[in-house]
Amino acid sequence: MLIYHLPVYVLYIFSLTYDIVNIEVGWQGYGGKLKFLTFWNLCIQTLYFGITVLNDFCGSNVRPSEKGQKISSLQKFRDYFLATLVFPVGMHTTIVPFLLVEKYIVYHQYPPRKYGLMTLLGFALLYLVWILWIAYYANIWVYPILKVLQPHQRAVFIIVLLFLFISLYILGESINKFFWGKERSVVQSRKMKNSQKVK
Repeated sequence: MLIYHLPVYVLYIFSLTYDIVNIEVGWQGYGGKLKFLTFWNLCIQTLYFGITVLNDFCGSNVRPSEKGQKISSLQKFRDYFLATLVFPVGMHTTIVPFLLVEKYIVYHQYPPRKYGLMTLLGFALLYLVWILWIAYYANIWVYPILKVLQPHQRAVFIIVLLFLFISLYILGESINKFFWGKERSVVQSRKMKNSQKVK
């Protein structure tokens, strides 16, 4: 896994550093580049792939067929982070290919949907409060469409975007099941056979 994770991590470190040091657009106004979800996403992706490199060195990569092995805390955090933020937030930019390759080569244990969605919606709420604060405090609408919408239209627009986030989470879950479902079902059928033999 390191052969994939390390180059992607280096690419993200370079991209984030280049963006901060060399691209002046976006730093103007209250909140700087942190106004934009795209910049938050770049930070999230960089952090995630840094965690994957660290996990490759000192964590675990337990697959469904290796159920008896101990899963490290780092792997649990990596999987939770990917499921709840990295994949859903990352789906709106060009990093989708990296995430699809990641989902294909590395098994990720998804948390119960309730907890995954609570984390994702908590992040969305945090970002929403942030952009509304910027609009209130500095009279800057990060996304110009929000400036022209009436308050009730803004509410509908935001609710639609929250449902988009939810559907991206469920899409990530489905992709995970698509790539790893067969291996998981083989393991589950072995468990059932073993439990029947014991009886």
